[in-house]
Amino acid sequence: MIKKTLLLAFAIFTLNSGFSQNKIERNIEIADAYFEVSAYFYSIQYYSKAYEIQPNTQLAKKNAYLNLLLRKYPEAEYWYRKIETSSFIDDSTLLHFAKVLTCLGKYEEAKQVYNQYIKVMPENDSIGSVNIAWCDTATRWIARPLPYDIENASTLNTKYSEICPILNGDNIYFSSSRVENEYQEIDPMTGEGYYKILISKMTDSNKLPAKRFFKNSGDYHEIISMFNSTSDTLYYAKSAVVKSDEGKLESKLRIYRAAIKNGVCGRSERFVLNDSIYSFAQSAISTDGRMFIFSSDMPGGFGKNDLYVSFRIDTTWTKPINLGETINTSGDEIYPFFHDDGTLYFSSDGMHGMGGFDLFSASLVDGEWTAVTNLKSPINSSADDFCLYLNYNKTRGFFSSNRQGGKGADDIYQFILR
Repeated sequence: MIKKTLLLAFAIFTLNSGFSQNKIERNIEIADAYFEVSAYFYSIQYYSKAYEIQPNTQLAKKNAYLNLLLRKYPEAEYWYRKIETSSFIDDSTLLHFAKVLTCLGKYEEAKQVYNQYIKVMPENDSIGSVNIAWCDTATRWIARPLPYDIENASTLNTKYSEICPILNGDNIYFSSSRVENEYQEIDPMTGEGYYKILISKMTDSNKLPAKRFFKNSGDYHEIISMFNSTSDTLYYAKSAVVKSDEGKLESKLRIYRAAIKNGVCGRSERFVLNDSIYSFAQSAISTDGRMFIFSSDMPGGFGKNDLYVSFRIDTTWTKPINLGETINTSGDEIYPFFHDDGTLYFSSDGMHGMGGFDLFSASLVDGEWTAVTNLKSPINSSADDFCLYLNYNKTRGFFSSNRQGGKGADDIYQFILR
């Protein structure tokens, strides 16, 4: 696989001869080059250098938006504050700023910005009005939380991202972007390491060190999805660089599965459900092994990433079918999880909720999906909440969140029903 770091070096090199001698313009040109290859972490650095030399609302807007894309809401707020009183602020910037404030739990201020948006775009007043109403709903849910005790699984977390916790036997598996040494490859989009699957023994204190599940390493992500019901197969998503229809190099996910015997990983292979251009990402399989649900950005959906289902007939999987508009939205639906009782849990930022990604549930009844249910506070927060895992009687579970007060970007949290 072509290393993205080499692609970045090539992009910068090809521009080198045309760089302006002006430091501001030079930094902007470098930032733009990184942006073109989705190296947002480095792009932000160079836009910031240009801003330090000469503050500019355009540069502040770019950094605000890039931090929003990376779900770094405090940093995005910092940059939006620099342009909130500027005449440069437009309707899309107002919506993005309001979104950031909502994700930080600053609901009253977010409502004020949504009202500003309504004044600027009266023809779209329903967008602002609906979001204002959901700010009020989130406030009520926080005031009346459901009976769960939430705790940061601090012994598993680092200053980086830890996501997708799964219990299997007396082990907990998860993916982490932690950087363990100076030679480790860095994802130029986030500035963190590439996600790798880790395993740790479950103890009362969870103080045993986590180890890599796969021995191999490289500049690609490994994001764990699930084990099958007999725990002899692990499903996970692995990234690869592909060329889009427009000729742009992009990182996409593929579904893989690995044979497990006595807790040891055997042969790993690409799953039959995949595509050469589009992502086939996080997945979930029903207890009987006949229904396979996954997230994909393939065309023909309702949003960027939709949930799809394939059914196993004998040894063959059917053509994937979109789960429909009851489940999918104009936003992203990701990280599905099947409970033993058949309930589907997933995360969405397209349904109205408390801020960013919220966790939802739905059930399949007589071949139709029921209306989705928001899991509310305290499992959901104003930030991004995703990657749910529940035990058999739904009294204990884990999820990932970038809510305030954590150790890193995304942390693993555990919860117990009181």
